[in-house]
Amino acid sequence: MLNAYFLISPLAMTIYGMAAICITVAAAFTLVNACALGLKGRSVAAAVVCALAVFCVLQAIIDIIGMIEQNRSYIGLAVLAGDLPALAVAGILIALAGIEALLIRDIINKRRTMLTGDSIKESLDDLPDGICFSTKNGQVLLINAKMNDISGRLFGSVAMNVNECQGKLNRGQLMPGAHIISQEPSITVVAHEENVWEIHVRPLDIDQGQVVETLAFDVTDRYELSRELENNNRILADVNKSLRDYSSQVHQLAREEEILAAKTKVHDDIGRSLLSFRAYLAQPESERNRAELLRLWSHDIRVMKNEADPAPPKDEWELLQSAAEAVGVRIVLNGELPGPARERSIFITALHECLTNTVRHAHGTRVTMDISETGATESSGIGASSEVGATESGEVDLCSGLGASITARITNDGDPPSGPINETGGLGNLRTAVERAGGIMEIEYRPEFVLRITLPREDS
Repeated sequence: MLNAYFLISPLAMTIYGMAAICITVAAAFTLVNACALGLKGRSVAAAVVCALAVFCVLQAIIDIIGMIEQNRSYIGLAVLAGDLPALAVAGILIALAGIEALLIRDIINKRRTMLTGDSIKESLDDLPDGICFSTKNGQVLLINAKMNDISGRLFGSVAMNVNECQGKLNRGQLMPGAHIISQEPSITVVAHEENVWEIHVRPLDIDQGQVVETLAFDVTDRYELSRELENNNRILADVNKSLRDYSSQVHQLAREEEILAAKTKVHDDIGRSLLSFRAYLAQPESERNRAELLRLWSHDIRVMKNEADPAPPKDEWELLQSAAEAVGVRIVLNGELPGPARERSIFITALHECLTNTVRHAHGTRVTMDISETGATESSGIGASSEVGATESGEVDLCSGLGASITARITNDGDPPSGPINETGGLGNLRTAVERAGGIMEIEYRPEFVLRITLPREDS
């Protein structure tokens, strides 16, 4: 048979007593926390029952030990507990310990899922932005670690009074390296060129009264993007200004080219009329065609009065040949006139100017124009000239850098010039047109007059 509890050794009773004391302490802990945390009703009831039961067991153990030491008869709970088997008492203690363990588990789970002051503070400290709650007088109620860090960078210490910090911000009393970027609509502050914060302050009405919420948002990336955007906008503004200037220059250049073309046409028309008038005077009176001469001069006068188009209705080459035949000058063309309108117009204008000067100054009867083309590259094989840009006659070709080009060489059989030729009037306008087309114009007066024009090919 199992021994009754009062028959076990004093050492065993002491062990039972210490176990009962530990379970009693756990019961007191679970009872207090179950009520404080608002556990379910059955959990609170279990904590109360368990606390009463373990208290009774502890009291019975204490009474039994006292009765044995004083050799007195058992009374009260000692009688009930002393007659129980020792294993039954141990089973009761183990059951009470298991119930307390379950209650402690519920309390721990409840603490993990419920909001407490410490959990709120830990969550706020994990935020990347600063947050602070204070009274209207500036006394700090709750502040996270980031806001304290920002306060240290801006003011040199943690925030003790929010109103004082707000006053320093408004006065610009900040630590070296920190400065205010803007104050509208919110204060934006840069600290040590590392971080940029945007600070917002607003009052909040709660049940206990009014508190002030202060938030500091990290807007470093947004600030950098805004600065980059401003820089790009400045670059775009400069580009737009350059485009406007370029457009204005293009319009001005086009206007100048139109004026130059009009001047050249008028000059050619008047020159053609003068040549016709000279031929008219050189003819016998019976062969003179006064009506044709009057028609030419009438047309020139209307052009100068902006009453007629300076462009002649016929092809320029045909008109030039007609004018040459009228003054008794023969035009010799060696080669073919270029197809592109720009090159063709410049060469015909140059030939017309040489025709006029041949009649007026050289008193010649023949004008010769030699046209030649040059490829983009020259052969460097056997038999090629070792002098880059040299022509077959030994002259250095100054236009070898133009790539594919076409050259017109104009001469006459009249008297050679007595000295350097002054480029005025038609020759001056001709040089302007050549250079604007990207070409080169050369004039030689010894041993004979030579006008050489080289233009880059439009299709190169």
